[in-house]
Amino acid sequence: MAALGGVAPEQGGLASGIVNTTYQVGSAIGLAAMTAIATSQGADKLGDLPSLTGGFQAAFIGAAVVALAGAGLALVTLRTPAVGGKTGEPAKERIQA
Repeated sequence: MAALGGVAPEQGGLASGIVNTTYQVGSAIGLAAMTAIATSQGADKLGDLPSLTGGFQAAFIGAAVVALAGAGLALVTLRTPAVGGKTGEPAKERIQA
């Protein structure tokens, strides 16, 4: 919603396509990265349960770090647009007749 809220109506399809493509590519890269982390920490040893658990734990910690970094980045960069051109005022809803 945040990605599509700031675009003109005639560019909504383009913005939606970019958001969906970014989601798909990010998911694929994230899965590959977490799989690489898990494998490098022992998840490739299927018969060794402690190594397997350690590899999965490393992947979950890596995913948590990425999620926290994303939340921090969103907290810093996303802003609520002000209606009326004055910054500092809360955004007001427009009622169209």
